[in-house]
Amino acid sequence: MNAHAGRRVGAAGLFAALALTGALTLWFGQDSFNAWWLQTWHQRSPLERLNAWPQWRSAAALRARLQAWHDGPASMEQAVAAGLAAASAPEAPGIPELPPVPPAPEAPQTPDAPQENAAPPVIRLAAADKVLFVGDSMMQSIAPLLQRTLLREGGIRSINLSRHSTGLTNAAYFNWPQAVEAALRQHPDTRLVVVFLGANDPWDFFESRSRKRFGTPEWDEAYAARALRITRVARQAGASVIWIGLPLMRANDYGQRIRRLNAVLAQNLDAAALWLPTEELLGDGTPSYADSIRLEGKLTRVRHADGIHLALPGQRRLASHVRQFIEYAPAAAPKADAKTSAEAAARPPAMPPNPAPAL
Repeated sequence: MNAHAGRRVGAAGLFAALALTGALTLWFGQDSFNAWWLQTWHQRSPLERLNAWPQWRSAAALRARLQAWHDGPASMEQAVAAGLAAASAPEAPGIPELPPVPPAPEAPQTPDAPQENAAPPVIRLAAADKVLFVGDSMMQSIAPLLQRTLLREGGIRSINLSRHSTGLTNAAYFNWPQAVEAALRQHPDTRLVVVFLGANDPWDFFESRSRKRFGTPEWDEAYAARALRITRVARQAGASVIWIGLPLMRANDYGQRIRRLNAVLAQNLDAAALWLPTEELLGDGTPSYADSIRLEGKLTRVRHADGIHLALPGQRRLASHVRQFIEYAPAAAPKADAKTSAEAAARPPAMPPNPAPAL
């Protein structure tokens, strides 16, 4: 009898210890849990109902003090240097059942005359310049291709900050404007910021405890303001911005949301960045989703099976498209190797060609 009672007491003690450990973990890590909940379910965490109690929120202050003690004079720059780029495996955003999406806002009619503040169609970089890549798992697939190309062709180095499952709507999980601002302070020689964001964003989000419902003018305005903060800090740092639009998506409801998000960005980034739409580029020239398109006469799969991310041929096609909008200053042009230079010096000078007749 005593043995059975002892086992019951032991099991009860173990259960109580596990329950206490779980409660303390949620108390101490409430901010991380709340950010994860918002990122996953696109609504506020149920734990936030306890925020009215000072004893509950004291954990956040305690954690901040411990973090400051552990990091010393840590800053966002050190966090960037430590590696904000996440794992390269793409992670598809969840696609729950969605209500009908309001039609995308129409782009404003613009006069035929060019705008004074319009972004240049081509960005010129010198060898001493750097490029900053910003985005989610979509950017993770093309940034390495562009990094290798820029380094090989122009000797231009770059920083890849892409991080999966991030966006502009959940700043509690990851704050892109702050991260970009910190990276530009750490790398003042950055002259181009390339952004590929939004796949995780077409949902409601909260700002100052106010819910911004997707598809409303309030959402459009708040989201555009976050995007424009990135372009503003880039311009203040002397960097141009290329913002890549999202490709079409297979799922109808999610695809309609992405179309609207693209329209909001295109309308608001017109004078702040070089906007590169991708719908037709990755849709075989048509405004509809396609898993495969014809490349060099051959039907080639350009999208992953999830209907969201890009397969390798699609990654290469998009990276090559972005590369067309970058020029190298003469100093950044690739240099001939020693063997090529010696062979050129040994050859007799070529006769100048006859001038072609004017047409």
